[in-house]
Amino acid sequence: MSVGAYVPTIGIMPGVDELIKVVKAMGLLVVSIVLSQFFMPLIPGSRMVVLYFLIFSVVILSAFRWIILRLERSSYAKGIGSKRALIIGSSMGSQDVAERMIMYPGMGYYYVGTIDDAPPETLHYHLKDRFKLLGSMEHTAGVCRDYSIDAIFLVKRDISNSKYRELVQFSLANNIQLNVLSEPVFDTPFIRPEAFDGMPMVTMEHYGQRRFKQWIKRWGDVVLSAFALLVLSPVFFAVMVWIKCVSPSGPVVFRQVRIGQFGREFQMLKFRSMVPNAEALTGPVMVDESGDSRYIVGGRFLRQFSLDELPQLWNVLVGQMTLVGPRPERPHFVQEFSKYVPYFNERHVVPVGVTGWAQINGRSVLTRRPEQKIKYDIYYINHWSILLDIKILIKTIGVVFSREESY
Repeated sequence: MSVGAYVPTIGIMPGVDELIKVVKAMGLLVVSIVLSQFFMPLIPGSRMVVLYFLIFSVVILSAFRWIILRLERSSYAKGIGSKRALIIGSSMGSQDVAERMIMYPGMGYYYVGTIDDAPPETLHYHLKDRFKLLGSMEHTAGVCRDYSIDAIFLVKRDISNSKYRELVQFSLANNIQLNVLSEPVFDTPFIRPEAFDGMPMVTMEHYGQRRFKQWIKRWGDVVLSAFALLVLSPVFFAVMVWIKCVSPSGPVVFRQVRIGQFGREFQMLKFRSMVPNAEALTGPVMVDESGDSRYIVGGRFLRQFSLDELPQLWNVLVGQMTLVGPRPERPHFVQEFSKYVPYFNERHVVPVGVTGWAQINGRSVLTRRPEQKIKYDIYYINHWSILLDIKILIKTIGVVFSREESY
């Protein structure tokens, strides 16, 4: 119980969390055995048997729990054993809820569909093939009956008090779990749930209050970026030679002004994947997914596998960036997006990163959808931990090699 072994594991890469639980549990057991050995000999012969026991128990238990976890998540993802959930509201916040049900089936909710008066104008990345509009508010009772709904998630701002009371009474009469979520909270950075004399609320915790974690993150950046620069030096050399051969007239590495932490400008480094002065006539523009004529030979390959981003390891080493964090934008786009995307500037309170939560959940697609991208950035800000950074780095490798949504 003390290591949370019986608490359901949800979120990104739950297998890693299961491994940590097993290591903690077996570590406590081994420590208890070693301490007991001083007072009452329990281990005959060599004490190395304790080490063997720890290694084999961690491997076997982790494998067993991983198999169970996979079977459980697979069943939940198909709606077997999970609560069939209906979402009221089709706004961006409502889509956040649906998206997390799909991404994290371990939560125990199976997304059946959404009801609202009109379909949404845009859809989140993970809902492009799963979103279902089943009717309007007047169809709630019929939809719940036809689809055997077990849980309702109300994420709708403009519902009247009378409609809300009707929904509460309907849920109680039909043994349906009713969950009421406050949509503005989804978009607020640096929040955490609390209770005030039993009343649920959220409170803001400024980034500056996480000083110890910031220190660990910074030293992790220094060690990992220095190691990566050393190990990947042959790749650096090969890319530099290629760029110079196919496009000798321009620089191999170019500098681009980006907005970093606290709104400070810095020169972000990239291997050049386009012709020299690619934006001389157009000004700042985003890469076109349909095919961009500005690439040098092999330039698209460099971008698809993110090889053009490798020089940013130097930005990390000198403290201008971090390995994991919201991606830095150019001043032109920061100024433009800040006009209509709430909390866009607040993402600059934390260090900007080489990769991030948004980059493994849409990559290039979200570049043109800042109103959706900011939600991933705020999610990262509110859930940030060293373990989450490690998971994002691992997932980034898979996303890069699969060339998922890259252009």
